[in-house]
Amino acid sequence: MAAHNPWQWPALSGAEPPQQLQYERGIWGKVHGASSDFRRIAATAKFALQHPRLERELLLGSEDLPQKTQCWLSVGNTHYAVACYPSRAVDKTGRSGFLEKQIIEWRHPPEIPAALGALLLLPEIARYTDVIWWDSRNRADWQEADFALALGDSTCPPLSVGGLELLVQRSIEALLNAVSPEALSQFYAAVLAGQRAVALPGLTQPLPPEALGALLLPLDRTTADRFCFINWLPSRHAEGEDLRQRWDAILGGAAPGLALESPAPTASQRQQAERMALALSRQAPDSLLEKRVADAVGDSSAVSGGQPIQLAIWGPSAAGKTVLLAQLYLEIYAERGDWDIYPTQKSLEFIERMQEWRVNNLFPPATPVGQKDQIIYQFVNHRTHAKAALLVEDRAGKDYESQEEESRQRLNTAEGLVILVDPFREQRSLYVELSRLLNRMHVDRQEPEQKDRRPIAVCISKADFLIESPADYRRACEEPDAFVRENDRWSLAPLLDRFCANYRLFPVSAVGVQLHYGVIEAIAFYDENLKLRIGSKGKPFNLMAPFTWLIDQLTANR
Repeated sequence: MAAHNPWQWPALSGAEPPQQLQYERGIWGKVHGASSDFRRIAATAKFALQHPRLERELLLGSEDLPQKTQCWLSVGNTHYAVACYPSRAVDKTGRSGFLEKQIIEWRHPPEIPAALGALLLLPEIARYTDVIWWDSRNRADWQEADFALALGDSTCPPLSVGGLELLVQRSIEALLNAVSPEALSQFYAAVLAGQRAVALPGLTQPLPPEALGALLLPLDRTTADRFCFINWLPSRHAEGEDLRQRWDAILGGAAPGLALESPAPTASQRQQAERMALALSRQAPDSLLEKRVADAVGDSSAVSGGQPIQLAIWGPSAAGKTVLLAQLYLEIYAERGDWDIYPTQKSLEFIERMQEWRVNNLFPPATPVGQKDQIIYQFVNHRTHAKAALLVEDRAGKDYESQEEESRQRLNTAEGLVILVDPFREQRSLYVELSRLLNRMHVDRQEPEQKDRRPIAVCISKADFLIESPADYRRACEEPDAFVRENDRWSLAPLLDRFCANYRLFPVSAVGVQLHYGVIEAIAFYDENLKLRIGSKGKPFNLMAPFTWLIDQLTANR
């Protein structure tokens, strides 16, 4: 079969290839003859320094069916290739039958596609065995609970990226030898629909490690960069909710009832999935190749009517406007919806400033009074290829509270509004401020008997405090308007009903929550200097939902 340019695959698009991949290495499991529980057996010096709880993220259910399998875990711009196999270790009490894990940690710049690492690192990690430490299993140091064998750089030599054309071709051929195009089509349709822990139909044994990277190739770059999967679940029992939160796909061996099979794929998603499977079977990435991002999103004239959709955001001081606008772009991978966001020249300075704060897990400072950041984000629907450009302004909350002429004009001329409600604000003050806003906008429209017919997204910011259980989280994401109405302790609905003809309520959290073993854990915390910080494992929710709803409402009328 003729080779094609591998960089035409959507998952590999958008970057100049590096010459080689650098990585760290670690081993996790039971130490032979030791009384300790599972532990880090060996590691290079820099392994998992930024992710000390990595091994907990790699817990694969009960792990009571130890066998050879692989995993691919994405954590921001760090990716982990994992090879599992039955351990030879027998602990101090005589127990055996454990699962041992070899782990490659690959930290890379965001412009390098994750699929490149999957193609190279998953076959590499599958060759690793316990030989690297087994011959030293009898040394006395193992009785120390925190001892781990130091691995030198020679144990993880850089991998050359040369010869990628042949590597991709062989990866696709290995995949097609194991599964049918029809099974791939069903798999991609489920992924496009947003299902979790998706299985690969017809799989009766783990895929060859060489085939795994090929699964990512037809996915759009954003999805592929954050995609996490398990080749084969080595467990009889698994806590479904926990695994669904962490893994997009569990290709085979999953415990019964693990996959989340809703929502069902739409007709257009099924058609797109068929094209993806066909592209693999023909090794024809050019059939899926989209224009470069700059051509796809264009400039502000890409939207029907020649102008970007004009949105305004209102919210009092500390309501979370700046964090929302920053996280909307920086944490887009957290919401696996249909829309991607791309920066423009007008938003670069704001994004780069926010990134500096986010790197240190800090909240950005309040926007100074008088400062206004004009931000244009380009939205592209990677399933339907619909496009929109949204222009918003980030202003100080005081500017909105005072409702001076310029602020009022911005609110009244916008095509759609995002209203942020701070749930920690004193209830009476919040009600008075919102009532004042709606009254003034009503008077400014000079339509005494008519409600505001623009789409208005009313967002309860910091809504993570409302999430007390996995059921709350699921309800907030799947039925946001109903969830807020059930928890409307601020009596927002009657006030909004009086003035607004088309509004929707959204619980929004730019910080998010963590679901761990069925328990909701808080993410924001105070450090030793009493400075509020954002934890690294939070999953923001409903960041995109208000904006995509507004896009749908506004583009339908253009």
